[in-house]
Amino acid sequence: MSVTIKLGMIITVIVAVTILIYTAVSDNVFLITQQLKHDDTVYDEGDRYTLHFFKDGKAVDVAELSYAINKISSNLATITFQISHKINYKMDSLSLRFEMLKPPSSLVLENTENYSPPPLINIPTYDNSSVIFNFLDPEGLKGSVFETFYLTFLLDLSEIDPTFTDKLILDISFSMHEQSIFKILKYTDQIAVQLYIPYNVQ
Repeated sequence: MSVTIKLGMIITVIVAVTILIYTAVSDNVFLITQQLKHDDTVYDEGDRYTLHFFKDGKAVDVAELSYAINKISSNLATITFQISHKINYKMDSLSLRFEMLKPPSSLVLENTENYSPPPLINIPTYDNSSVIFNFLDPEGLKGSVFETFYLTFLLDLSEIDPTFTDKLILDISFSMHEQSIFKILKYTDQIAVQLYIPYNVQ
């Protein structure tokens, strides 16, 4: 075997190993994507609703989300949302799409300046009844077991088309990975829940 061929093989191996190592340690490139399992049950906890997400079937509870909608004045309601994950995981992305919301401008995210990087807010041009909030690398508050990312939205009830009463849908999708030197496996999930607009609550 000639020196040129040997040199070519060595370079090929070095490049392949370099790409593999870069892929394994990168926060944005994953070799495997795995769907999490989520409970079919939405748990009513009195003032809010909660869902749980698992890996390895339902052996390991790795994340949970909860949400609530409350009327705070005659024409204003708040939607509070939080997603928690085990502290040895990192949230890579979170997308919240509010559907059947007309007009989309009736919903605003409070304190957008507190998020770094700021969320990407999109109202699809083909659909004048939804708004999407995308968060990249959302950082939450760390507890002893979970890290929790909190969001609060204001909903102007006076703006909403009355024909859309009780039809507000929240479509949630997120991705996360376990924090380690080699980042090979990404976990994702998506779920939609219905939010009941509290028009008649005093």
